Amino acid sequence: MSGNLIISLDCEGKWGLFNKLNSTKKFTNKGLLNTYSKIQNLLDVYDFSATFAFVSAFLLKENEKKNFSCFFEKNEAYSKSLKVFNSLEQNEKVEGWFLPEVLDIVNKSANEIACHSFSHLAFDEKIEKKLIINELENCHKVAKIKKLEFKTFIFPYNIIGHQELLKNYSFLGYRYHKKNIKNFYFKIINFLQEFNIYQSIKKYTKFEEGQLIKIPGDFFFNWRHKMRKALVPQSITILRWNNLLKKAVNEKLTLNLWFHPHNLISGPETYKVLKEVLGKAAILRDQGKLNIITQLDYVKNINQNNDKKIN
Repeated sequence: MSGNLIISLDCEGKWGLFNKLNSTKKFTNKGLLNTYSKIQNLLDVYDFSATFAFVSAFLLKENEKKNFSCFFEKNEAYSKSLKVFNSLEQNEKVEGWFLPEVLDIVNKSANEIACHSFSHLAFDEKIEKKLIINELENCHKVAKIKKLEFKTFIFPYNIIGHQELLKNYSFLGYRYHKKNIKNFYFKIINFLQEFNIYQSIKKYTKFEEGQLIKIPGDFFFNWRHKMRKALVPQSITILRWNNLLKKAVNEKLTLNLWFHPHNLISGPETYKVLKEVLGKAAILRDQGKLNIITQLDYVKNINQNNDKKIN
């Protein structure tokens, strides 16, 4: 047995940044296309696959948006991002909200195209179930238009809720993340983890037959921006990730390295660190110690192992 590395990307365009638009001026269509190309080129250098989870609306072409006009017009009440989007659309300022060309860049046989909701609505348990169903229905429609099969899911904001609905849309698993508590204390604790070079990897062992698979996903890749850039040395980030890779190998565990493509725009130094960490992963892969897998590969492996136990 070997350790596993999953590389998963939350692909949102501006849908996940509606409340931070003043800081997204560099998130132009050209900038986003260049960044997705840069990431895919890096994956190609090491012959790596990755999971690209898209906010489905981000993938719509101009002529495809009309199929969802009712959604855009009638759902402002529950989606703050839609309210912001509709006001921008009236002024024809929707750069970075729709960019289907990114799918052409990453939709390669080795990669998995996964789902990150339709409009980046938080799947909070307080949200009415019918609104979540509406999101998932639209994701399903986009998948049909784009001839995709969404099999794994990444929750917006890492807020996990309404999981039981995912099975109705053929999802097999979702990226699991510890509870996302939005307060100052939690943010400080989260930030201090960037210095924890001996961080452990959680082992997932309990999988019930027929249930959605929880895919490990607790490790956000250090985004070289603001406080993280000013206070966390690159050498610490590289050491932390090298140690995490060693733990995955030595303890035969799965490590999920995740980030947003746009993190490389607002924090361009992130690319240099990412390249070095993936280079280390490539060495371990070439030594036969580490498998580079997608979220879907992880789910399939779990299901196959369960079948063997049953048989």
